[in-house]
Order: sequence, then C-alpha cells, then structure tokens
Amino acid sequence: MRINRKHMIYSLLGVFLLLGIWGQDAYATTVLDSYVEPGYHIIENADHEAEVIAYRLVGLGTRNLSIKDTMTSNQEQYKVIRIVDGVFKGLKANDVSIAGSVKEIGNEAFASAKLTGIITIDEGVEVLGEKCFQNFICTRMKLPNSITTIKALAFHNTGVSRFKLPTALQSLAADAFDDADTFTFIIPKEMTDISSLHLENYTKSTFQVEDESQTDIIAYLKEKGLHYEIAEKSTENNDPPKEDTKDTTKSDIPANSPDITKPDSTEDSSNTQNPDESTELTNNPQVSQSVNSEQQISITDQTDIPNNGIYTIDNLLYKIIDKKKVSFVGCKKQAKQLRIPATVQIAGMQYKVTRVEAGACKKNTKVCKIWVGSQVTVIGAEAFAQCKNLRHITIGSQVKKIGAKTFYKDTGLSRVTFRSSKLSSIGKKTFYCVPKSTKIQVPKGTKKKYQKLIQKAMK
Repeated sequence: MRINRKHMIYSLLGVFLLLGIWGQDAYATTVLDSYVEPGYHIIENADHEAEVIAYRLVGLGTRNLSIKDTMTSNQEQYKVIRIVDGVFKGLKANDVSIAGSVKEIGNEAFASAKLTGIITIDEGVEVLGEKCFQNFICTRMKLPNSITTIKALAFHNTGVSRFKLPTALQSLAADAFDDADTFTFIIPKEMTDISSLHLENYTKSTFQVEDESQTDIIAYLKEKGLHYEIAEKSTENNDPPKEDTKDTTKSDIPANSPDITKPDSTEDSSNTQNPDESTELTNNPQVSQSVNSEQQISITDQTDIPNNGIYTIDNLLYKIIDKKKVSFVGCKKQAKQLRIPATVQIAGMQYKVTRVEAGACKKNTKVCKIWVGSQVTVIGAEAFAQCKNLRHITIGSQVKKIGAKTFYKDTGLSRVTFRSSKLSSIGKKTFYCVPKSTKIQVPKGTKKKYQKLIQKAMK
C-alpha cells in the first residue's frame, strides 16, 4: 500500500491543530476554575462535625481559599469547626475567607503564607493558635470580636503595626505580637477589664484608649507604667484638632523661637530601653481609627517591583538601599496620618527602614501627624517641607541627622517630639517660618545642645 506523503502531512497538521485548540481550551478552563480546595476529616461524634486537615491547588490562575460553614460527604452535611495545625503553612494565594463556624485556627495554620489580597475571618472564631500567622504576609486582615484567645507568637514577624483588641478577648500571650515603639494596641470603649491580657509585657508599644470615660483602663495602664494616648474625635470639617498652647516651662531662647521643653512630669512615661528619652505625648501620630465591629490589622504587603525599584507597602513607598536596609521615599496617596515603621517585609525578607529620603513628603497638604520609626538615622532635606496642615511630628530614637529645610514653612506645626538623644546635625532653615508657639520636646540632658542646633536651623 502506497502512502501519499502530501495527504500524510495534511493529516498530521490537522491532528496538531486539533491538539493545539484542545490544549488552549483546557488551559482556559483550568484558569477559570483555579482555587484552593480544602481537604476535610470527619470527626467521629454525634454532632456531625469536620475539620480542615489538608488542601490541594486547582488550576494555574489566581487562587482563592474559602472555608465554608459546612462540607458535604455522602449526601450528609458536616459543620466545619477547626483548622488543624500547619494546614496552610507556606500557602500562596489571593484572598482567604474563614466562616464563623470554625472555632479554632490551629498552631502554624497559616505560618509563612503569602497572600496578594486579604484574609477575612467571620464572627464566631474564638482561638488563634501558636504561630498561626507567624511570618504571614497579606494586604489586610479582618478579625472578629468573638476571639477569646491569642496564643504565643501568633503574629510574630508579620509586620502588624496596629491591633484593635477584640471585645471578647480573655487571654493574650505575652509574646503574641512583636513589642516595638511603632506598634499600637487599640482598646475599644466596650472593654472594661484588661488585667488578664498580660499587656504589661508590651513596654515599648503604645495603647490607644478610644474614650476618656474608660477611667479604669487608663488607671490600669498608669499603674503598669505603660504608655497610652486618647483617641482624638473626628470633626465635621476634618480639620486637625486644636492644640493646648499653654506653656509648660520657661525657655531662655529668643522670643521668636519655638518653645523647647523637657518632658512634662505629669505625663506618663514610656518604659523604653533609654530611660532618658522623652515620652510620647497622648496625642501623638496614629495611622487610622476603625469604628467598625471588624478588627483591621495593617500588614506589610510586597507588590511587584517596577522599573524604578520602588516597592509599595501599606500605601508607603520604599527603596532597597542594601541587603538589610530600605529608605522611605514617599506616599502613594496622601493621608491625614503617616507612620513610618521600624521594619518592613519584602519578598519574605525583613528590612530596617533607616532613612527618609529628601523631599519624601514635601508639599503633602493632607498629612497632620507623622511618626518617624525607631530605626531611621537620617532624614533628608525638605522631607516634610511645606506641609501646611502638619500639626505633630515625633522623631525616632535613632535619628542622628536632619537635612536642610525639613520643616520649612510648616505653618501649622504645633509640636515636635524628639526621642533621639543622638542628634548631631540639623540643616539650615529646617525651622524657618514655623510658628512661634510651636513646642519642642527633647530628651533629658539634651536641652542646651538642641537649643543651639535649633537656633541655627531657624536661619
């Protein structure tokens, strides 16, 4: 039998074409059906309950994970009550949602997981296990008020900067969070007793009390020597609240200079490593205030690196300057409060934020409060210049050099708090056109030295 080569070639081309079309259709279907599928174990009891013990990845596209209230097996429904230890450790996905039927998230359940989106935990979840979110990365986390227990190292090295305590919380491990001077606990007005939460172990953190009427909470924080602040009430016109302009100490610097004072003895002192550092004032910078029942935690998020080498993390822009350090270069969008953290996570690596670049927030007309992190050593020229609504700024404990015109024409500035006793240089015109009523708080033992630096920086 003779084979016609021409016909054979056409036949083969037809087969390849069909295979190519089938492959494309199969791939498209796979992408559309991409998700993370939980695996369950049915608990042998009379309550028809199940727990999540494994998962598998379906498809090649962006995957979401949804753990629902119930699962079905052999046409019977079972209530999902638990996520066992280490199930989603190292998971890479987009969004994650966990139903309120789940009462416990086990040890290391989401440790080292990396999400490009958010994780939402519904009301009903009660226990967060040890290291359950250790080294965890996502853009935002929503926690319910139903949480009663947070175990050891639950949020270790996650980049969390603010945490609103769930109203049902009864047990908080002494090392559940990383204690740092850039971390803030928010105590909701519904809470009346925090004595069982071991908060005395968080000596570097700030505690924000939502309402002045929480006198028992404030008394407890004072008794433990913890630093606290009262959350400011928002105004209808969104203008920053007015400052108390009453002078606390006399100064021998010229009358047209800002008032430089040592810490007021009536203020609560922060128990930090350097006892001579000034205390942070009760109205110091804060990132946001949440009035919803959902708890919101801001967690560092590594985004794609563009051609200019800038990373966007929680609306702040950073540039890597060496293997372990980054500099803050600006904001993606202007906001009323700005907190520059001590560290950030990029691609699973932790970096210290050691520098504020020149002009980082120049002409930011919206910001009214700024907190410079504890690892920053240099603030570049004009970093916060011409911020007409800037009212308060706290300078971190490691700052050694401030560039020229840093606060140039900040006409609304009412208070500057220096935590650093290492400052050796302030550039020219840093305090040019700053109001005469501006109060400057400095660490103990540095008043004379800082007076000279500031006087020179006014010219």
